[in-house]
Amino acid sequence: MPPIALITGSARRVGAVILQQFHAAGYRVILHYRQSKAAAMALVDACNAARPDSALAWQYDLSDTEGFPSSLQSLLADWGGLDVLVNNAAVYLSTPVLETTETEWQMLFDRNVKAPYFLTQACASYLEKNNGCVINIIDIQSQRAIKNYGVYAQTKAAFAMQTKSLARELAPSIRVNGISPGPTLWPEGENDLTKVQQEKVLEKSALHCLADPEDIGNAALYFAQAKTVTGQILAVDAGRSIKT
Repeated sequence: MPPIALITGSARRVGAVILQQFHAAGYRVILHYRQSKAAAMALVDACNAARPDSALAWQYDLSDTEGFPSSLQSLLADWGGLDVLVNNAAVYLSTPVLETTETEWQMLFDRNVKAPYFLTQACASYLEKNNGCVINIIDIQSQRAIKNYGVYAQTKAAFAMQTKSLARELAPSIRVNGISPGPTLWPEGENDLTKVQQEKVLEKSALHCLADPEDIGNAALYFAQAKTVTGQILAVDAGRSIKT
C-alpha cells in the first residue's frame, strides 16, 4: 500500500504545495484544515480525481489537544496507518512588546508549540509501526527575530528545540527533522506588506528572492525518504540565514 502523510494547515499556501508534492510522489495524503473548507475540499477532490482514494480532509481545531487520540483513531480507521506527519500549521501574529496581551502570548504558544507536540505524541504509535517520521516546519525567525513579531519568533525557537529533543526521545523507531523557511509567500491580511517593505525583505536574503514553496516540499520529501537522517533542521531561506 502507498505510504500515508498527514500535513497540518495544508489547504492553502505552503502547506498545500507540500501536500501536492507528497501526493505527486505517490503518497496518500490527509489534508488538515481549520477554516479554509472550500480550498481544502477543492484540493482533496483534485487529488482524488488524479488518483482515486488518495486524499481525505480532516477539519480540526488543533488547540483541542485532548481530542487528538480519538479524532486520529476515527480519521485513520479506513487507511489504518501513518508514515509521515508534517507539522506545518501555525499562527503568525504581530505582537509589539508594549501592546502584547497574555491571551495573545498564550495563543501563539498553544498553536505553534503545544499543538505540534501533542499531535506528535498522538501520532507516535502509528508512526512507530511504520518507522515513520515527523517533519516540523519551523521558520528562520527562530534564529533571526524581526521587530514586532517577538512572540512568534520565541515560539519558533521553542519549536526548533522541540524538533531536536523529540528526535532523541523517539529514536530509533521515529525520525524527527525540521525545515526552517525564510520569507516564502507574502503575508496576508493584517500582516500585509507594502512594496517598499517587500523590497527590504528581499534585500536581507543572499539570493534577493523569496524561498520557493516547492523547495520546501522537496526538502520535506527528502526527510521523509532519508532513513538515516534525524534531528536536523534545514534552512530553505534564499540565503537569509547567511546574510550579515
